[in-house]
Amino acid sequence: VDTLAKTLIAYSYDCEQGTVSKPRLILDLREFKGKPDGLCVDNNGAICVSLWGGGCVVKVSDQGVVLETIKIPSPLATSCCIGGVDQDMLFITSSTFRMSDAEMKMFPQAGSLFSTTLNTGER
Repeated sequence: VDTLAKTLIAYSYDCEQGTVSKPRLILDLREFKGKPDGLCVDNNGAICVSLWGGGCVVKVSDQGVVLETIKIPSPLATSCCIGGVDQDMLFITSSTFRMSDAEMKMFPQAGSLFSTTLNTGER
């Protein structure tokens, strides 16, 4: 994730040399509200990216196709991870960093941990 450029970039990785090369743009997130922050990859290779200021996680294929947008009741989605017995749960963290009292009243669940079941068949 390049937060300031609002892009998601993949690289080839050489395990023997420990080097990265061949950057490839997966997704330009400038059309989305917020900035890309933490991310995780599910067992099918889909990438889940939290959007700080966007109040959601965007799930995209490794080819950059938006599969799903998962909204949370907090504007500051910070990161996410896959879990659960069947690895079909998405856990999303959020923040209250620099939120005003008025914003806290609008988003009382800000700073909470959220979870949802993912549709693992999408690709």
